[in-house]
Amino acid sequence: MYLTDDPDVPGGRVLVNEPNGCVFLDGNLCTIYDVRPKPCRDFPHLARQRTLPGRMASMARRAWMCPIVYNALEEYKHVVGFRPKSQQTGT
Repeated sequence: MYLTDDPDVPGGRVLVNEPNGCVFLDGNLCTIYDVRPKPCRDFPHLARQRTLPGRMASMARRAWMCPIVYNALEEYKHVVGFRPKSQQTGT
């Protein structure tokens, strides 16, 4: 995601979403890390969530576009022994 000038509104900005996540990522590395905008510095905005389930849901919604969040969730799955239902015995 990034902002670009809005051709229809002078001085306006338009949010551009890319299908594969942030256009400034090179693998798992941010290519604009030192000058990234405030929303990126604050990402994944978990401080706004008041409950632990709210924080976890917020992380899950953002995992598709942030490799840090995705990798953290994958690691949590290993720590807690998570297995998809299709891999569980007796189902």
